[in-house]
Amino acid sequence: MRKIFYVIATVTLLIFFAWLLLFLFGKISHQLSKNDANTTSQTADEAAADAEFADDPGLRRPDLSFDEVSRGIKSEYKEDLEFQQCADEVVQSCLTATINKKITQTGDIGLCDDFLTDQARESCRNTQSMQLARERKDVSFCDDLPDGSKNNCLAEVATAKAVEAQSLAECDALSDEDKVSCVNLAAERLANQTLDSSWCDLGAENTREICKDEVRFQIQDREDQVQLEEDFAAQEALLREEGDILVESVELEAVPEEVDSVEVTPAPVESPSEGDIPSETSEALETPDNPVL
Repeated sequence: MRKIFYVIATVTLLIFFAWLLLFLFGKISHQLSKNDANTTSQTADEAAADAEFADDPGLRRPDLSFDEVSRGIKSEYKEDLEFQQCADEVVQSCLTATINKKITQTGDIGLCDDFLTDQARESCRNTQSMQLARERKDVSFCDDLPDGSKNNCLAEVATAKAVEAQSLAECDALSDEDKVSCVNLAAERLANQTLDSSWCDLGAENTREICKDEVRFQIQDREDQVQLEEDFAAQEALLREEGDILVESVELEAVPEEVDSVEVTPAPVESPSEGDIPSETSEALETPDNPVL
C-alpha cells in the first residue's frame, strides 16, 4: 500500500513539474515574442525617422531621445513651477509643429485629437480645416466647423477656385454677403497674380485704387529687378573683358625681348719671336723652303 502511495506521489510530482516547465516555457516564449515585436516596431520607427532626417538636411538626430531626457531630469526640477511652465511651452510648440505637419501630409483632421487640451484640439480643427479646404479646394473640410467658421471656409474655397479658374463666377454659389467678399478678394488676388489692373475694376469701388496701386508697384518692382539684373550682367561682362585684357598684357610683358646680334671681332694673334720658340721647335720648323735664321 505504501509503495502504491509513493508511486502516485511521484507521478503527481512529475506531472506538476512538467506543467510548471510548460508554463514557464510559455511565459518565456510570450516575452520573447513581445520583445521581438517591440524591436520590430522600434526598428520601423527608427527607419521612418531616419528617412525623415534624410529628406530634411536641416534636421539633426538629438543625442538623447525625449524619454531619455524626461527620465534624466531630477524630480526637484520637474516639480518647480517655472520649469513646468517652460517645459509646457516647449512641448506644446513642438507638438503643434509636428501634428500640423502630419495633417498637411495626410489630410487627417482626426490627428487634432492628439493635442493635450480641449482648447488646442478645437483650435487645431478650425485652423487645419480651413487650411486644407483652401489648399485642396475641397469644401468637405468645412463640414464640421461652426456656422460662422464654416461660411468663411466655404468663401475661402470659392475664392481659391475663382483664382485658379480666373473666373469670378465661382463665387455665385455663396450667400450675398459672402459672395461680395469672395469677388473682392478673388479680383485682388487675380490682379496681383496676372499684373492686370483691369481685375481691380471688378472689386469693391472703395478698394479699386488701392488694388491698382499694388499692381503698379509690382510692375515697377519687376522692371527694377530686371534692370538690376541687366546692369549686373553688363558690369560682370565689363570686368571679365578688362580681366582678359590685363591677362594678355601680363603675358606680353612676360615674353623676353629679342637680343640684337653682336658682331664679335676676333682678337689679333701675335707671332712669337725667335727667342720664344724652343730650339727643338725651331729645328722642327726648319725646312728647305723655310730656313730658320
